[in-house]
Amino acid sequence: MKEYHSQAIRNVAILGHLGSGKTTLAEALLFIGGAIEKKGEIEKKNTVSDYQVEEQNRLTTLSASLLPVEWKEHKINFIDTPGSEEFIGEIENVLSAVKGAILVIDASKGIEVGTERSWEELRSRNVPTIIVVNKMDKENIKFEPLLESIRAKFGNRVVPFCWPLGHSEGFDGFANVVCKKAVLFKDGKIVEGEIYPDKLAKVDELYGTISEAVAETSEELLDKYFSEGTLSDEEIRAGLRTGTIAGDIFPILVTSSTKNIGIATLLDMVVDYMPSPADLKAKVGKNLNGAEIKRMTQDTEPFSAQVFKTIIDPFVGAINLFKIYSGSLRVGQEVLLVNNNQVLKMPQIFTLMGKTQIPLDVAYAGDIVGVAK
Repeated sequence: MKEYHSQAIRNVAILGHLGSGKTTLAEALLFIGGAIEKKGEIEKKNTVSDYQVEEQNRLTTLSASLLPVEWKEHKINFIDTPGSEEFIGEIENVLSAVKGAILVIDASKGIEVGTERSWEELRSRNVPTIIVVNKMDKENIKFEPLLESIRAKFGNRVVPFCWPLGHSEGFDGFANVVCKKAVLFKDGKIVEGEIYPDKLAKVDELYGTISEAVAETSEELLDKYFSEGTLSDEEIRAGLRTGTIAGDIFPILVTSSTKNIGIATLLDMVVDYMPSPADLKAKVGKNLNGAEIKRMTQDTEPFSAQVFKTIIDPFVGAINLFKIYSGSLRVGQEVLLVNNNQVLKMPQIFTLMGKTQIPLDVAYAGDIVGVAK
């Protein structure tokens, strides 16, 4: 795996109700991102994230799993999380290490109890969020009423970035409202095409909604929008990023994880609209004397990091996952463990893909890595 600095890193949790399709979505992200050659299936007990025996027996995620994907010169650290409310502590630990999230909704079931619980956790921490309406390929999906229920529950800052396409209630793909292109599933492949004529009016309407949402992110854009009635493509994309990071806009995307529809678009949206660690405020902590200090997420700062998850592996022992808040970390580097005031020489560092360790020589500010023993 290549070296990635903070500007090219995204840390994103995948949350949602039990059974909403988080693990299947994660598998599709790994596949489309080129991290795996073949998608696993929950029923076949061969997905990357659900590798524990108990998870495979129960066919559900019980422990958060790190899933790095390289996409367009960026590294995205996805973390698949459990959907059951019993594991809220696990989700809280993950949210302490990420600054972006994907909230998954089952299109056939709509907003469920776990959806609302996840939304509340994300809003209490002001985590920028993309809402993914998954399983759009199921029968009898009524997207418009579903969208109305989402906006009624989560507010008008929820903005559709796409609109489903299909004939006779089928799901052929979607219209990307931002770039006004259709993403279609034909003969087992994903292709770009023209938007169906009967959907053009709806796409134009949604584009206007997005333009208004972007205009409201700054006084300058608002003045231009009122005076000229339009914004440039560059202004809209920049405004969408600003609005999403600030929590003023929550994009909605439709997907089918089983058919890989919308997965590449989701990866693009994570890169374009989710914050990099460099976009974040300084981390506040204390030195050994108890004085308050701040660390920016920059490679030039002194090294600091925090463990947010410990995994007990029967063969390796304890694996600690930690977020690097500042500086960089190399194999053999000495670090101070402040809890016991001991110095540790790093024997190795790695990223995890499920249970697979991928060795690293160096990791930079903002990355999530692990160390064994």
